[in-house]
Amino acid sequence: MNTTYNKQLFTTIRKLITALRIFQNETIFCGDVTFTQFSILNYVSKTGVLEMSTLHELLSVEKSTTTRLVEPLITKGCLEKRKSLHDSRVIELHITTEGKKVHHEVWSCINDFLAGMNNSIPTDKKNDVLQALDIFTDSIESCCKPSSCCQGKDALIKL
Repeated sequence: MNTTYNKQLFTTIRKLITALRIFQNETIFCGDVTFTQFSILNYVSKTGVLEMSTLHELLSVEKSTTTRLVEPLITKGCLEKRKSLHDSRVIELHITTEGKKVHHEVWSCINDFLAGMNNSIPTDKKNDVLQALDIFTDSIESCCKPSSCCQGKDALIKL
């Protein structure tokens, strides 16, 4: 075990967590929506319709959490919740005209945000950064199983 490397990795993770706070569920990201709400709009906007069960899987959260995250978008008129015409047990989310407008506005804001980040990464390092982040997130997803430092078998991390 490389303790020095582990300490450096831990420090980097803490810095990432601090830097990524803007993406936390309850923080308004842009256009009066949170990053998670925008992610939901983005998923639904790809096809115009998305089943709640599919969204639940995409978000990797509890079903009740999926419902709680969707409700503000329904209240704002960005999404509509309807029963499927094919199976009345299935709930579908449909993007509205307002939802498309909000999605476009927030996506524009995100593009500006990402352009700022992009400008601070040296051109010759951009692909290296993306590759390193992919490797890092893949390693988190594959390693997050209970270990002796966790609190038992129910301490799995959902990404």
